[in-house]
Amino acid sequence: MHLSEVITPLLCGISPFALGWILLSLFIGIRTGWEASVRLFLLGLGLLVTLSAIAAILYYLPDWAAVSIMVFCALSPWVSTMRFFIASRFSGKLLMAIPAKHEKWSLSIMSGMLFALFGLRTIVFQENNFLTPAKSWAFGIWMITFGIFRVIQRIRYTQIRETGILSEAGAFYNWQNIESYGWKFGDDKLSIKLKKAIFNKKVNLKILSQFRQEVVAHLSQNVKFDGSITTGYAPNQKAG
Repeated sequence: MHLSEVITPLLCGISPFALGWILLSLFIGIRTGWEASVRLFLLGLGLLVTLSAIAAILYYLPDWAAVSIMVFCALSPWVSTMRFFIASRFSGKLLMAIPAKHEKWSLSIMSGMLFALFGLRTIVFQENNFLTPAKSWAFGIWMITFGIFRVIQRIRYTQIRETGILSEAGAFYNWQNIESYGWKFGDDKLSIKLKKAIFNKKVNLKILSQFRQEVVAHLSQNVKFDGSITTGYAPNQKAG
C-alpha cells in the first residue's frame, strides 16, 4: 500500500471531527471571546495533526509492536490518577482545593471528548480503516481511555490536606518532609524545598494569585517561609 492510500482514508476519517471542532470554536468565540476560540481551534488542529502522525506510524509497525506500545500508552497516564486518589484517601482531612485554572470552558475537557470520539469511531468503523483489526481496537481503546483521563484530570486539583500537600499530578508532600516554601510571582508558582527526595528537592506548584493568602494561612502553620525566592510579598512567618 502506498502512502497516499494511507493518507486519504485518514483524512476522510478526521474531517468530520475537524468540521465539528471549527463549529465548536466559533460557538465558544461567540460566548466567551475570540481569544478562547483561537486557542481552542489551534489546540484541535494540533491534536488532529498529532493523531494523524501517530496513526501513520502505527500502520508501518507489526501488530505485536503497535499493540504493545498502545497498551502501554493507554495504561501509563492512569498511574498518576491512582496515586492521586490513593494519596487523598490516606492523607487526612481535605482543608483546601486549589484549581489550577479558572477557564469557563476547559480545553482539557474539550480535547478529552475529541480523543474519546476519535477512538470510538476507529473501533466502530473498522471496515473503513487502513489499520488491521488488532491495531484498530488497540488504537481506539487507547484514544478512549486517554480522553477519559483528560476529562478526569481537570477535576483533580492541588490540595492542602491535613498531613501535607497533594499535587494534581498525584505527588504527595508531607509537612514533615517540606523544609521551606516561597513564591515565584512571575509564574504564580508556590516553590517548596523538600528535605528528602529521590530526584529533585525543589518542587513548583501552580497557585493562582487569588488563592495565595489562604494557602499561606495553612503553610505558615507547618512550614518555614523562605523569603529568598520571593519578591513583592511577605506572609506572616511561622516555622513549623
